[in-house]
Amino acid sequence: MFIISFIFTIKEMRLLYLNDYFFRDSLSHLTSKILISCNKDPHSGRGGLYVVDFNLKNIRKVLAADCRGIAEFNDGFFVATNSHGILKLDKDCNLINSYEMPSDLDLHGMRYDESTSLLYIVETKRNAIGIYETTPFNRVDEIKISPSDDDQNHLNDIWLEGNRLYVSMFSLKGGFKQREGEQDGVIAEIDLTKKTIVNVLYERLQYPHTVFKINDDFYYCDSLKLNLKKGDCILAQFNGFTRGCAFDGRYFYIGQSEMRHLSKILETQSNVSIDCGIHIFDSSVRTNQFIPFPEKQIYEIVILEKKVEDQVSSIDFSEAVTTKYLVLDSWHDLEGRHRWMSSRKSYIYLNKKEPVQSVKVDAFSAFPGPYNVIFYINGLKVGSHTFTNGEGDILEFPIQQISGKIEVAIEVEQLWSPSEYLDSDDTRSLGLAVRKVSLI
Repeated sequence: MFIISFIFTIKEMRLLYLNDYFFRDSLSHLTSKILISCNKDPHSGRGGLYVVDFNLKNIRKVLAADCRGIAEFNDGFFVATNSHGILKLDKDCNLINSYEMPSDLDLHGMRYDESTSLLYIVETKRNAIGIYETTPFNRVDEIKISPSDDDQNHLNDIWLEGNRLYVSMFSLKGGFKQREGEQDGVIAEIDLTKKTIVNVLYERLQYPHTVFKINDDFYYCDSLKLNLKKGDCILAQFNGFTRGCAFDGRYFYIGQSEMRHLSKILETQSNVSIDCGIHIFDSSVRTNQFIPFPEKQIYEIVILEKKVEDQVSSIDFSEAVTTKYLVLDSWHDLEGRHRWMSSRKSYIYLNKKEPVQSVKVDAFSAFPGPYNVIFYINGLKVGSHTFTNGEGDILEFPIQQISGKIEVAIEVEQLWSPSEYLDSDDTRSLGLAVRKVSLI
């Protein structure tokens, strides 16, 4: 029997409950719930398991432990820890059971096979993947990558599909700690019937982690290259150590940990972020936002709940429901049937299954003179317009046929204040006033 500590530092408490900051308006379009494991940092300690609910705007620490891999099963999750063994949780993250493990295995990623009830656990220290029965919990076999029982390959994460296991490791040849310059990290394919590596999918990687598959494509973090890759191509480039990633159907949630390999990374990078947090990346428009997190290290991210987004192809700014489709910190509050832009570039998120032929915008300007505005779809300019004094207009811009989730952005040349240009006490900084946006 053991006790899991729930004692937080003052800094953790501040970050956990400053939800007005964490869930700022620019994140209001996010609706998923995610589970995040954090491994213990060698210098600061901590570590734990967190649930972040973007829909309810709530973050809570489920437990304090040195958490690593998370393996989903029908009724909950297994969580690998290097402080409390393997934990079994239900879907609400309540502790069901725990299983002691040797303290020197350096546990990392896990995957559960529903068809066999076997749990595959990466035992990094032994260059092995342990195979465990779960009822009762018992180690029955292993896949050994190197005969040594001292960490040579640094296996970390795995992905299970049929009778194949895909593993990320720092070095295929071994001796990764002694290597200078380029590392020989790989994503390798293991045949579970033979329990041997049968193929190397991707090589010459720098400390890879978090291998997973969406449809027919492999994704993984090339961590020391500070990116997320899709196959051989960089899908997203960041400025910090990437590890942990999940996809909710639109957004990738990519973990960034405090950099512990500064001497290596600064040989190739002019500067690097040392912050811990989550990148929210929308690959359809190639934009990302960063959320700081109350830890030093993030290991794995799992989607707990996906909210189905409404298929909205047109929004009327006079309707209250409109707010869920806006990045609110780029807009002022509703006035009658319109909203003023509060930043030079403001965003609207729409969705249409059928191919879109054009975008229509009903807007007006109150600036006393020519007012230049540019319109974008998914980051690409589709048109521009110069409003004259007090002019309102319904504009329509043809676009190439696209469908699905679509970002509409409106950019003005400058913000202006009625108190400076008009006989008014209104000191706000304003852009364009928008009434309606539609995809046609």
